[in-house]
Amino acid sequence: MIEIREIILSLDQFEGEKEKLYSKLEKLGAVGEDKVQECFQQLLLDYRANPVILSILITYLQTTKDERVLANVSLSDIEILFEKCVKIFKTDFDFYIEYSFFLFSTMDNDEKALYFISEIKKKFDSAYAKFYKYYTDNK
Repeated sequence: MIEIREIILSLDQFEGEKEKLYSKLEKLGAVGEDKVQECFQQLLLDYRANPVILSILITYLQTTKDERVLANVSLSDIEILFEKCVKIFKTDFDFYIEYSFFLFSTMDNDEKALYFISEIKKKFDSAYAKFYKYYTDNK
């Protein structure tokens, strides 16, 4: 039997864990890039497809000044991460939006950026239509 209260509590705890994760990563950044990278490596081993961790990782990869990371991670690697995330997390608009900004501002690929923005609009319009139909059918 599903214990909905436990699920709700676990989501509340997840929100707190997310904040702890952000705080921990910020503190590790002050200690050194090696610690941040070790932390990401462990987090990704523990939670392979966690969208929060992946989002933070992608942001980190785009903003790091660490020469070792810059030497080993290319913009096309970041693009591949985004592509995999939008494929896996089909309903996570944040990945689509962030990917669109990345394509537009970093990769200078306006056409592909506009494609992903139009995909967000289609997904939103579809969800809105389903909701509106349900709402009008049950009013």
